[in-house]
Amino acid sequence: MCSGNFYKLWTTQGDLLLQPSDLQWQISWILSSCSQRGKLPPEACLAALTAGPRPVWAETRSLFLSAGRNKISSSALEKAAFVLLLDSGYHAIEEYHRKGKGNLYCNGRSDYHGNVSCNNMGDCQSESGEKFQLESNPEEMSRFGQHLLLGTSLDRWHDKSLSIIVLPTGAAGLLAECSLVDPAVASHFWQNILTKEHWLGYTAAGDCQGDATLTVTPPHLFEWNIPFECHRRAAASLSLVRSLATNTDLLMLPVHDLDFGHQDAGFTNTQLALQLASFRV
Repeated sequence: MCSGNFYKLWTTQGDLLLQPSDLQWQISWILSSCSQRGKLPPEACLAALTAGPRPVWAETRSLFLSAGRNKISSSALEKAAFVLLLDSGYHAIEEYHRKGKGNLYCNGRSDYHGNVSCNNMGDCQSESGEKFQLESNPEEMSRFGQHLLLGTSLDRWHDKSLSIIVLPTGAAGLLAECSLVDPAVASHFWQNILTKEHWLGYTAAGDCQGDATLTVTPPHLFEWNIPFECHRRAAASLSLVRSLATNTDLLMLPVHDLDFGHQDAGFTNTQLALQLASFRV
């Protein structure tokens, strides 16, 4: 998903997994395609519906996404293993709420690039040139986590258990939902990604190692036909989601002194945190 456009990103060719260089080529293709398309397309409103009341989203799918090209596109999304979200930039949520209130489609693209740049290892640099790590700056890490969770209300697909969010700076994060098991599985999945990234590495220019396969099919752009009533429902959901986002706080604190001598120490702390959150809610 990029700027409200939905694409099918190929991860295999026949029985073979594509190489990182092939995935990079496809992502570059998607970014170029989004740039050429300009304004947010009508189907961008669907993301707001996934963040709103579940009965409204279910009824909307039944009424407007169950036939024709809408059914083909929505079915492909439902069958996808996860959603890859190419984010417009860090802290875009603040600029979106400041400039985009009252306009469902905003200005098509955010011209705000944030005041902090981060690489994929968590090393960050502010506009003043000060360097720090998100882990050593809980306030900044909390804002980053809140952005991963909420986005701009139009660039998060909450109808999937797992979303991978990638920022232009290369910083990335996961959004896992639904049950207690999902975050644990996603964490293990993320550990594997970081391990392979460490061993595979990048070229001096920052590209993935290896050459892209010339026979890889370009990503497929999903086609939609979104009626006015669907937009009306999306506008109502967007208003509700913005209100919830404004009143949502997230505090992240790095913990370094767990008792690793006990096998269940990490899980026990997670359980305590969940129970405390449930009690306070």
